[in-house]
Amino acid sequence: NEKIVLRLQYHSRSIPLSKLGLSPERLRVLLDSITKSDGLVLISGPTGSGKTTTLYALIEEMDRLGKNISTLENPVEKQLPRVNQANIFDHQDFPSFQRALMRQDPDVILLGEIRDPQTADLSMKLASTGHLVLSTLHTDNASQTIDRIIDSFPGNQQDQIRTQLAASLLGIFSQRLIPRITG
Repeated sequence: NEKIVLRLQYHSRSIPLSKLGLSPERLRVLLDSITKSDGLVLISGPTGSGKTTTLYALIEEMDRLGKNISTLENPVEKQLPRVNQANIFDHQDFPSFQRALMRQDPDVILLGEIRDPQTADLSMKLASTGHLVLSTLHTDNASQTIDRIIDSFPGNQQDQIRTQLAASLLGIFSQRLIPRITG
């Protein structure tokens, strides 16, 4: 009745956005979303679909553009030079990390994953205060992503959350890994 899960991480390996297999049109839309000065960009998909790989490729692209980038992750999955990264172990850590984050005056904030209402709320607040916020959700498509965020809040808050989400959301990019035949 014991189980162990290992996740292999290649810290020294970087995959540029151009090598992720996106069509030129989708790559253009994704690149356009990271040129904005504020708003919320979400990457969704099932476990193992490459969401984190896409986030790190986006962060590395923005780093090349000279953006001041900070991350709040659980755990930090890849050390990036010139990026302020913090391990967050509990959503209760968010208020203290958020204060420290604001003193660093970031242009871009990566929240590793939206798992609960506190993180969803933080992502929308940060996106509405002049920051570009990137994060992931475990959902199958864009509409399910919106529903998951709204449904995580109590019924009496859902209208307010819909309004906040509508004001801050730049885009949802839903992805899957597709096997590639090589030979």
